[in-house]
Amino acid sequence: GMKWGAVYVGGGTPSTLPAKMLDRLFSLLSEHFDIAEDAEKSFEFDPLVMNSGRVEVLKAHGFAHLSFGIQSLDPQVNQAHNRGPQNRETITKRFNELYSAGLHDVACDFLLGLAGTTPQGILSEIEWVLEQHQPRWVDVFQISPTPEYVKLHFGGELDRFWDHLAPFQDYVPEAIKIMAERQGYTVNAGGGQRITLHRNALPKGWPSLPKRAHGYN
Repeated sequence: GMKWGAVYVGGGTPSTLPAKMLDRLFSLLSEHFDIAEDAEKSFEFDPLVMNSGRVEVLKAHGFAHLSFGIQSLDPQVNQAHNRGPQNRETITKRFNELYSAGLHDVACDFLLGLAGTTPQGILSEIEWVLEQHQPRWVDVFQISPTPEYVKLHFGGELDRFWDHLAPFQDYVPEAIKIMAERQGYTVNAGGGQRITLHRNALPKGWPSLPKRAHGYN
């Protein structure tokens, strides 16, 4: 007897399903759950496996908010972190597929402090995405090290990791505010390990976007 006002499918892993299996999954969800017609539907995907066929299925089933992790645009850094050879061309394809399907409520995220990156480098990558693709949202997270990560990338020396992370903590928060203003974004740095950038205005010719459940427009 419960009616559902939101559907979230994510983590990235479900996007590895072929389009036909995604279609079946969403059809079964609609069959077995009482989902409101105006429910907010969100889908998080892996940019390396997404394609236009999956995008069309998402659109057909009313998924309007799409999100994906970029973390870095450097293919060598991505390969070193088990993300495959993801690069700028990969990300451009994903944005083009979504926008061509009329899906403009798009969010992506980056990760500060990955081994092999610098504050200036990651800021340059973020600004490239803002300027070239104008996503509605960008979340910038600070990496939280696990013992396995420190062992793999910093020889097990935690002090080496913190020395690597310190310039990101010192430089990025203020620099990203300047960048955001330059590119037409508002920054919400409410403490903790997350910085959110929200686009102030729709690009010319874009349709109006739905309000998000968390209260942001």
